[in-house]
Amino acid sequence: MNRKTTTRVKKYTKGDFERFMMTGKTPPGIHNGQPAITKDVTLETDYPIERGVPVPQYHNLSEFPLLDMEVGDSFVAPLSKIKALRNAITRLHKRNDSLKFITRTINGRGRAGRVTRVWRVAVTH
Repeated sequence: MNRKTTTRVKKYTKGDFERFMMTGKTPPGIHNGQPAITKDVTLETDYPIERGVPVPQYHNLSEFPLLDMEVGDSFVAPLSKIKALRNAITRLHKRNDSLKFITRTINGRGRAGRVTRVWRVAVTH
């Protein structure tokens, strides 16, 4: 268990502040009607703090070969992957707007035969 120190604020009511003003006796830590703040509360947690652990490098784990494509190249993906494919294209385009892709759904034999073809195209500005 890892202990964590937190800040706890004691709450006073309006009546408490009126009594403090009338008697002139305020608890330690109250100045101009502000509550006292203590830092001696410890909580137990199941998440130990580790220091010195390096951040791993980002790996592109996309299952689609978008970065390997040249202008004019294309590949076929199943229709069930259309959402993941378009998300991968959007993320890639946000990082590098010189990459442009077009997707088209191609009809095959029945619903099971439908696929998505992806082309890399030249960017025209």
